[in-house]
Amino acid sequence: MRFKKKQSVLTVVTQTLFFGFFIFNFFLEPSFADTSSQNASFMRGKAVYERYCIGCHGVQGNGRGAYAAGLNPPPRDFTAGIFKWTGGQAGSLPSDTDLLMTITEGTHGTAMPSWQALREADRLDVIQYIKSFSNRFKEEVLSPELFIYPAPPITQSAVEEGKLLFEKMGCSTCHGVNGRGDGPSSHTLIDDWGNPILPANFSKGIFKTGQENWKIYRSVTNGVGGTPMPSFSEQLKPTEIWAVVYYIRSLKE
Repeated sequence: MRFKKKQSVLTVVTQTLFFGFFIFNFFLEPSFADTSSQNASFMRGKAVYERYCIGCHGVQGNGRGAYAAGLNPPPRDFTAGIFKWTGGQAGSLPSDTDLLMTITEGTHGTAMPSWQALREADRLDVIQYIKSFSNRFKEEVLSPELFIYPAPPITQSAVEEGKLLFEKMGCSTCHGVNGRGDGPSSHTLIDDWGNPILPANFSKGIFKTGQENWKIYRSVTNGVGGTPMPSFSEQLKPTEIWAVVYYIRSLKE
Protein backbone atom coordinates (compact mmCIF):
# COMPACT_ATOMS: atom_id res chain seq x y z
CA MET A 1 0.00 0.00 0.00
CA ARG A 2 2.93 2.33 0.85
CA PHE A 3 4.51 1.57 -2.54
CA LYS A 4 1.29 2.38 -4.39
CA LYS A 5 1.02 5.67 -2.53
CA LYS A 6 4.59 6.62 -3.47
CA GLN A 7 3.96 5.60 -7.06
CA SER A 8 0.82 7.76 -7.14
CA VAL A 9 2.73 10.77 -5.78
CA LEU A 10 5.47 10.21 -8.36
CA THR A 11 2.88 10.17 -11.14
CA VAL A 12 1.31 13.44 -9.94
CA VAL A 13 4.71 15.14 -9.64
CA THR A 14 5.80 13.94 -13.07
CA GLN A 15 2.60 15.07 -14.75
CA THR A 16 2.82 18.45 -12.98
CA LEU A 17 6.36 18.91 -14.30
CA PHE A 18 5.20 17.84 -17.77
CA PHE A 19 2.41 20.41 -17.93
CA GLY A 20 4.72 23.07 -16.51
CA PHE A 21 7.16 22.27 -19.31
CA PHE A 22 4.32 22.52 -21.85
CA ILE A 23 3.02 25.87 -20.60
CA PHE A 24 6.49 27.43 -20.30
CA ASN A 25 7.48 26.41 -23.81
CA PHE A 26 4.17 27.17 -25.45
CA PHE A 27 4.36 30.86 -24.72
CA LEU A 28 7.95 31.10 -25.93
CA GLU A 29 7.04 31.54 -29.59
CA PRO A 30 9.73 29.87 -31.72
CA SER A 31 11.29 31.67 -34.65
CA PHE A 32 11.77 29.55 -37.76
CA ALA A 33 13.87 30.53 -40.75
CA ASP A 34 11.94 30.66 -44.01
CA THR A 35 14.12 28.72 -46.44
CA SER A 36 13.31 27.30 -49.85
CA SER A 37 15.41 24.16 -49.45
CA GLN A 38 13.73 20.75 -49.74
CA ASN A 39 14.16 19.96 -46.06
CA ALA A 40 12.76 23.30 -44.84
CA SER A 41 9.57 21.70 -43.49
CA PHE A 42 11.61 18.94 -41.85
CA MET A 43 13.91 21.40 -40.10
CA ARG A 44 11.03 23.57 -38.92
CA GLY A 45 9.30 20.42 -37.69
CA LYS A 46 12.44 19.43 -35.79
CA ALA A 47 12.40 22.79 -34.01
CA VAL A 48 8.72 22.36 -33.11
CA TYR A 49 9.35 18.80 -31.88
CA GLU A 50 12.30 19.83 -29.72
CA ARG A 51 10.27 22.62 -28.14
CA TYR A 52 6.97 20.86 -27.50
CA CYS A 53 7.26 17.08 -27.94
CA ILE A 54 10.70 15.97 -26.80
CA GLY A 55 9.82 15.98 -23.09
CA CYS A 56 7.57 12.94 -23.50
CA HIS A 57 8.48 11.32 -26.82
CA GLY A 58 12.24 11.69 -26.37
CA VAL A 59 15.18 12.88 -28.46
CA GLN A 60 15.09 9.74 -30.60
CA GLY A 61 11.29 9.57 -30.80
CA ASN A 62 11.23 6.33 -28.84
CA GLY A 63 8.81 7.52 -26.16
CA ARG A 64 11.52 7.79 -23.52
CA GLY A 65 11.52 11.48 -22.81
CA ALA A 66 12.32 13.01 -19.43
CA TYR A 67 8.66 12.94 -18.35
CA ALA A 68 7.73 9.56 -19.82
CA ALA A 69 8.29 7.42 -16.73
CA GLY A 70 5.38 8.95 -14.82
CA LEU A 71 2.86 8.85 -17.66
CA ASN A 72 0.22 6.16 -18.09
CA PRO A 73 -0.27 5.18 -20.83
CA PRO A 74 3.33 5.75 -21.96
CA PRO A 75 4.07 8.19 -24.80
CA ARG A 76 4.05 6.75 -28.31
CA ASP A 77 7.29 5.21 -29.62
CA PHE A 78 7.50 6.64 -33.14
CA THR A 79 10.49 4.48 -34.10
CA ALA A 80 8.30 1.36 -34.29
CA GLY A 81 6.08 2.92 -36.94
CA ILE A 82 3.00 1.63 -35.10
CA PHE A 83 0.17 4.10 -34.64
CA LYS A 84 -3.11 3.60 -32.82
CA TRP A 85 -5.38 5.14 -35.42
CA THR A 86 -5.27 5.28 -39.19
CA GLY A 87 -7.76 6.38 -41.81
CA GLY A 88 -6.52 3.58 -44.05
CA GLN A 89 -6.88 -0.17 -43.71
CA ALA A 90 -6.10 -2.04 -40.48
CA GLY A 91 -2.38 -2.01 -39.68
CA SER A 92 -1.55 0.58 -42.32
CA LEU A 93 0.37 3.79 -41.79
CA PRO A 94 -1.55 6.93 -40.91
CA SER A 95 -1.73 9.72 -43.45
CA ASP A 96 -0.66 13.28 -42.69
CA THR A 97 -4.36 14.05 -42.23
CA ASP A 98 -4.66 11.28 -39.61
CA LEU A 99 -1.61 12.52 -37.71
CA LEU A 100 -2.80 16.12 -37.92
CA MET A 101 -6.11 15.08 -36.34
CA THR A 102 -4.34 13.39 -33.42
CA ILE A 103 -1.97 16.30 -32.85
CA THR A 104 -4.75 18.86 -33.13
CA GLU A 105 -7.28 17.08 -30.91
CA GLY A 106 -4.95 15.25 -28.54
CA THR A 107 -5.78 11.87 -27.04
CA HIS A 108 -8.56 12.07 -24.47
CA GLY A 109 -7.87 10.45 -21.11
CA THR A 110 -4.09 10.57 -21.58
CA ALA A 111 -1.29 13.11 -21.11
CA MET A 112 -1.31 13.89 -24.85
CA PRO A 113 -2.88 17.37 -25.05
CA SER A 114 -4.60 19.14 -27.88
CA TRP A 115 -2.20 21.29 -29.89
CA GLN A 116 -4.92 23.22 -31.67
CA ALA A 117 -3.51 26.50 -30.38
CA LEU A 118 -0.27 25.80 -32.21
CA ARG A 119 -0.17 27.18 -35.74
CA GLU A 120 -1.37 24.64 -38.30
CA ALA A 121 1.80 25.18 -40.34
CA ASP A 122 3.86 24.12 -37.31
CA ARG A 123 1.67 21.05 -36.77
CA LEU A 124 2.13 20.04 -40.40
CA ASP A 125 5.89 20.58 -40.18
CA VAL A 126 6.28 18.49 -37.03
CA ILE A 127 4.46 15.63 -38.77
CA GLN A 128 7.25 15.50 -41.36
CA TYR A 129 9.82 15.25 -38.59
CA ILE A 130 7.87 12.61 -36.65
CA LYS A 131 7.69 10.43 -39.77
CA SER A 132 11.48 10.45 -40.02
CA PHE A 133 11.76 8.26 -36.93
CA SER A 134 10.44 5.16 -38.75
CA ASN A 135 11.58 3.70 -42.07
CA ARG A 136 8.03 2.50 -42.70
CA PHE A 137 7.16 5.92 -44.10
CA LYS A 138 9.99 5.60 -46.63
CA GLU A 139 9.32 1.99 -47.57
CA GLU A 140 5.53 1.69 -47.65
CA VAL A 141 2.78 3.24 -49.70
CA LEU A 142 -0.29 4.51 -47.87
CA SER A 143 -3.26 2.17 -48.11
CA PRO A 144 -6.59 3.26 -49.61
CA GLU A 145 -8.74 5.25 -47.23
CA LEU A 146 -11.11 3.23 -45.07
CA PHE A 147 -14.68 3.65 -46.25
CA ILE A 148 -16.95 4.65 -43.38
CA TYR A 149 -20.25 2.98 -44.19
CA PRO A 150 -23.15 5.44 -43.78
CA ALA A 151 -24.61 5.23 -40.30
CA PRO A 152 -28.07 3.62 -40.13
CA PRO A 153 -30.73 5.04 -37.80
CA ILE A 154 -30.14 4.55 -34.08
CA THR A 155 -32.92 2.24 -32.93
CA GLN A 156 -33.50 0.06 -29.89
CA SER A 157 -33.27 -3.04 -32.07
CA ALA A 158 -29.86 -1.88 -33.36
CA VAL A 159 -28.65 -1.39 -29.78
CA GLU A 160 -29.91 -4.86 -28.83
CA GLU A 161 -28.19 -6.37 -31.86
CA GLY A 162 -25.00 -4.60 -30.80
CA LYS A 163 -25.27 -6.11 -27.34
CA LEU A 164 -25.53 -9.62 -28.78
CA LEU A 165 -22.54 -9.00 -31.06
CA PHE A 166 -20.58 -7.51 -28.16
CA GLU A 167 -20.93 -10.85 -26.38
CA LYS A 168 -20.51 -13.02 -29.47
CA MET A 169 -17.26 -11.33 -30.53
CA GLY A 170 -15.80 -11.66 -27.05
CA CYS A 171 -15.69 -7.92 -26.35
CA SER A 172 -16.79 -8.50 -22.76
CA THR A 173 -13.70 -10.64 -22.13
CA CYS A 174 -11.70 -7.43 -21.95
CA HIS A 175 -14.25 -4.64 -21.64
CA GLY A 176 -16.56 -6.44 -19.21
CA VAL A 177 -20.23 -7.37 -19.44
CA ASN A 178 -21.28 -3.79 -18.71
CA GLY A 179 -18.40 -2.21 -20.62
CA ARG A 180 -16.59 -0.96 -17.53
CA GLY A 181 -13.20 -2.27 -18.66
CA ASP A 182 -13.27 -4.98 -15.99
CA GLY A 183 -13.50 -8.18 -18.04
CA PRO A 184 -11.70 -11.36 -16.89
CA SER A 185 -8.73 -10.61 -19.17
CA SER A 186 -8.55 -6.89 -18.40
CA HIS A 187 -5.62 -7.11 -15.97
CA THR A 188 -3.52 -9.44 -18.12
CA LEU A 189 -3.27 -7.25 -21.21
CA ILE A 190 -0.04 -5.73 -22.50
CA ASP A 191 0.74 -3.53 -25.48
CA ASP A 192 3.30 -4.25 -28.23
CA TRP A 193 6.08 -2.90 -26.00
CA GLY A 194 5.20 -5.12 -23.04
CA ASN A 195 3.54 -2.37 -21.00
CA PRO A 196 0.39 -3.21 -19.01
CA ILE A 197 -2.66 -1.71 -20.68
CA LEU A 198 -6.28 -1.50 -19.60
CA PRO A 199 -9.24 -1.79 -21.97
CA ALA A 200 -11.51 1.21 -22.45
CA ASN A 201 -14.18 1.82 -19.82
CA PHE A 202 -17.24 2.65 -21.92
CA SER A 203 -19.33 3.56 -18.89
CA LYS A 204 -17.40 6.84 -18.63
CA GLY A 205 -18.44 7.89 -22.10
CA ILE A 206 -14.92 9.13 -22.86
CA PHE A 207 -13.26 7.96 -26.06
CA LYS A 208 -9.60 8.64 -26.76
CA THR A 209 -10.15 9.78 -30.33
CA GLY A 210 -13.17 11.94 -29.50
CA GLN A 211 -16.94 11.63 -29.25
CA GLU A 212 -17.85 11.21 -32.92
CA ASN A 213 -19.50 7.88 -33.70
CA TRP A 214 -17.53 7.44 -36.92
CA LYS A 215 -14.30 7.36 -34.91
CA ILE A 216 -15.62 4.51 -32.76
CA TYR A 217 -16.68 2.76 -35.98
CA ARG A 218 -13.12 3.14 -37.26
CA SER A 219 -11.62 1.71 -34.05
CA VAL A 220 -13.91 -1.33 -34.13
CA THR A 221 -13.20 -1.86 -37.82
CA ASN A 222 -9.43 -1.34 -37.75
CA GLY A 223 -8.57 -2.18 -34.18
CA VAL A 224 -6.11 0.00 -32.28
CA GLY A 225 -2.50 -0.30 -33.39
CA GLY A 226 0.02 -1.47 -30.81
CA THR A 227 -2.68 -2.70 -28.42
CA PRO A 228 -4.58 -5.98 -27.92
CA MET A 229 -7.67 -4.41 -29.55
CA PRO A 230 -8.06 -6.36 -32.82
CA SER A 231 -9.65 -5.46 -36.13
CA PHE A 232 -13.19 -6.74 -36.71
CA SER A 233 -13.32 -5.83 -40.40
CA GLU A 234 -13.38 -9.50 -41.44
CA GLN A 235 -15.81 -10.75 -38.78
CA LEU A 236 -18.50 -8.09 -38.89
CA LYS A 237 -20.54 -6.43 -41.61
CA PRO A 238 -20.63 -2.62 -41.65
CA THR A 239 -24.19 -2.55 -40.29
CA GLU A 240 -23.14 -4.90 -37.48
CA ILE A 241 -20.21 -2.65 -36.62
CA TRP A 242 -22.61 0.28 -36.36
CA ALA A 243 -24.83 -1.80 -34.07
CA VAL A 244 -21.82 -2.40 -31.79
CA VAL A 245 -21.06 1.34 -31.85
CA TYR A 246 -24.61 2.14 -30.78
CA TYR A 247 -24.45 -0.41 -27.98
CA ILE A 248 -21.12 0.96 -26.76
CA ARG A 249 -22.60 4.46 -26.66
CA SER A 250 -25.56 3.15 -24.65
CA LEU A 251 -23.24 1.95 -21.87
CA LYS A 252 -22.47 5.43 -20.53
CA GLU A 253 -23.61 5.69 -16.92
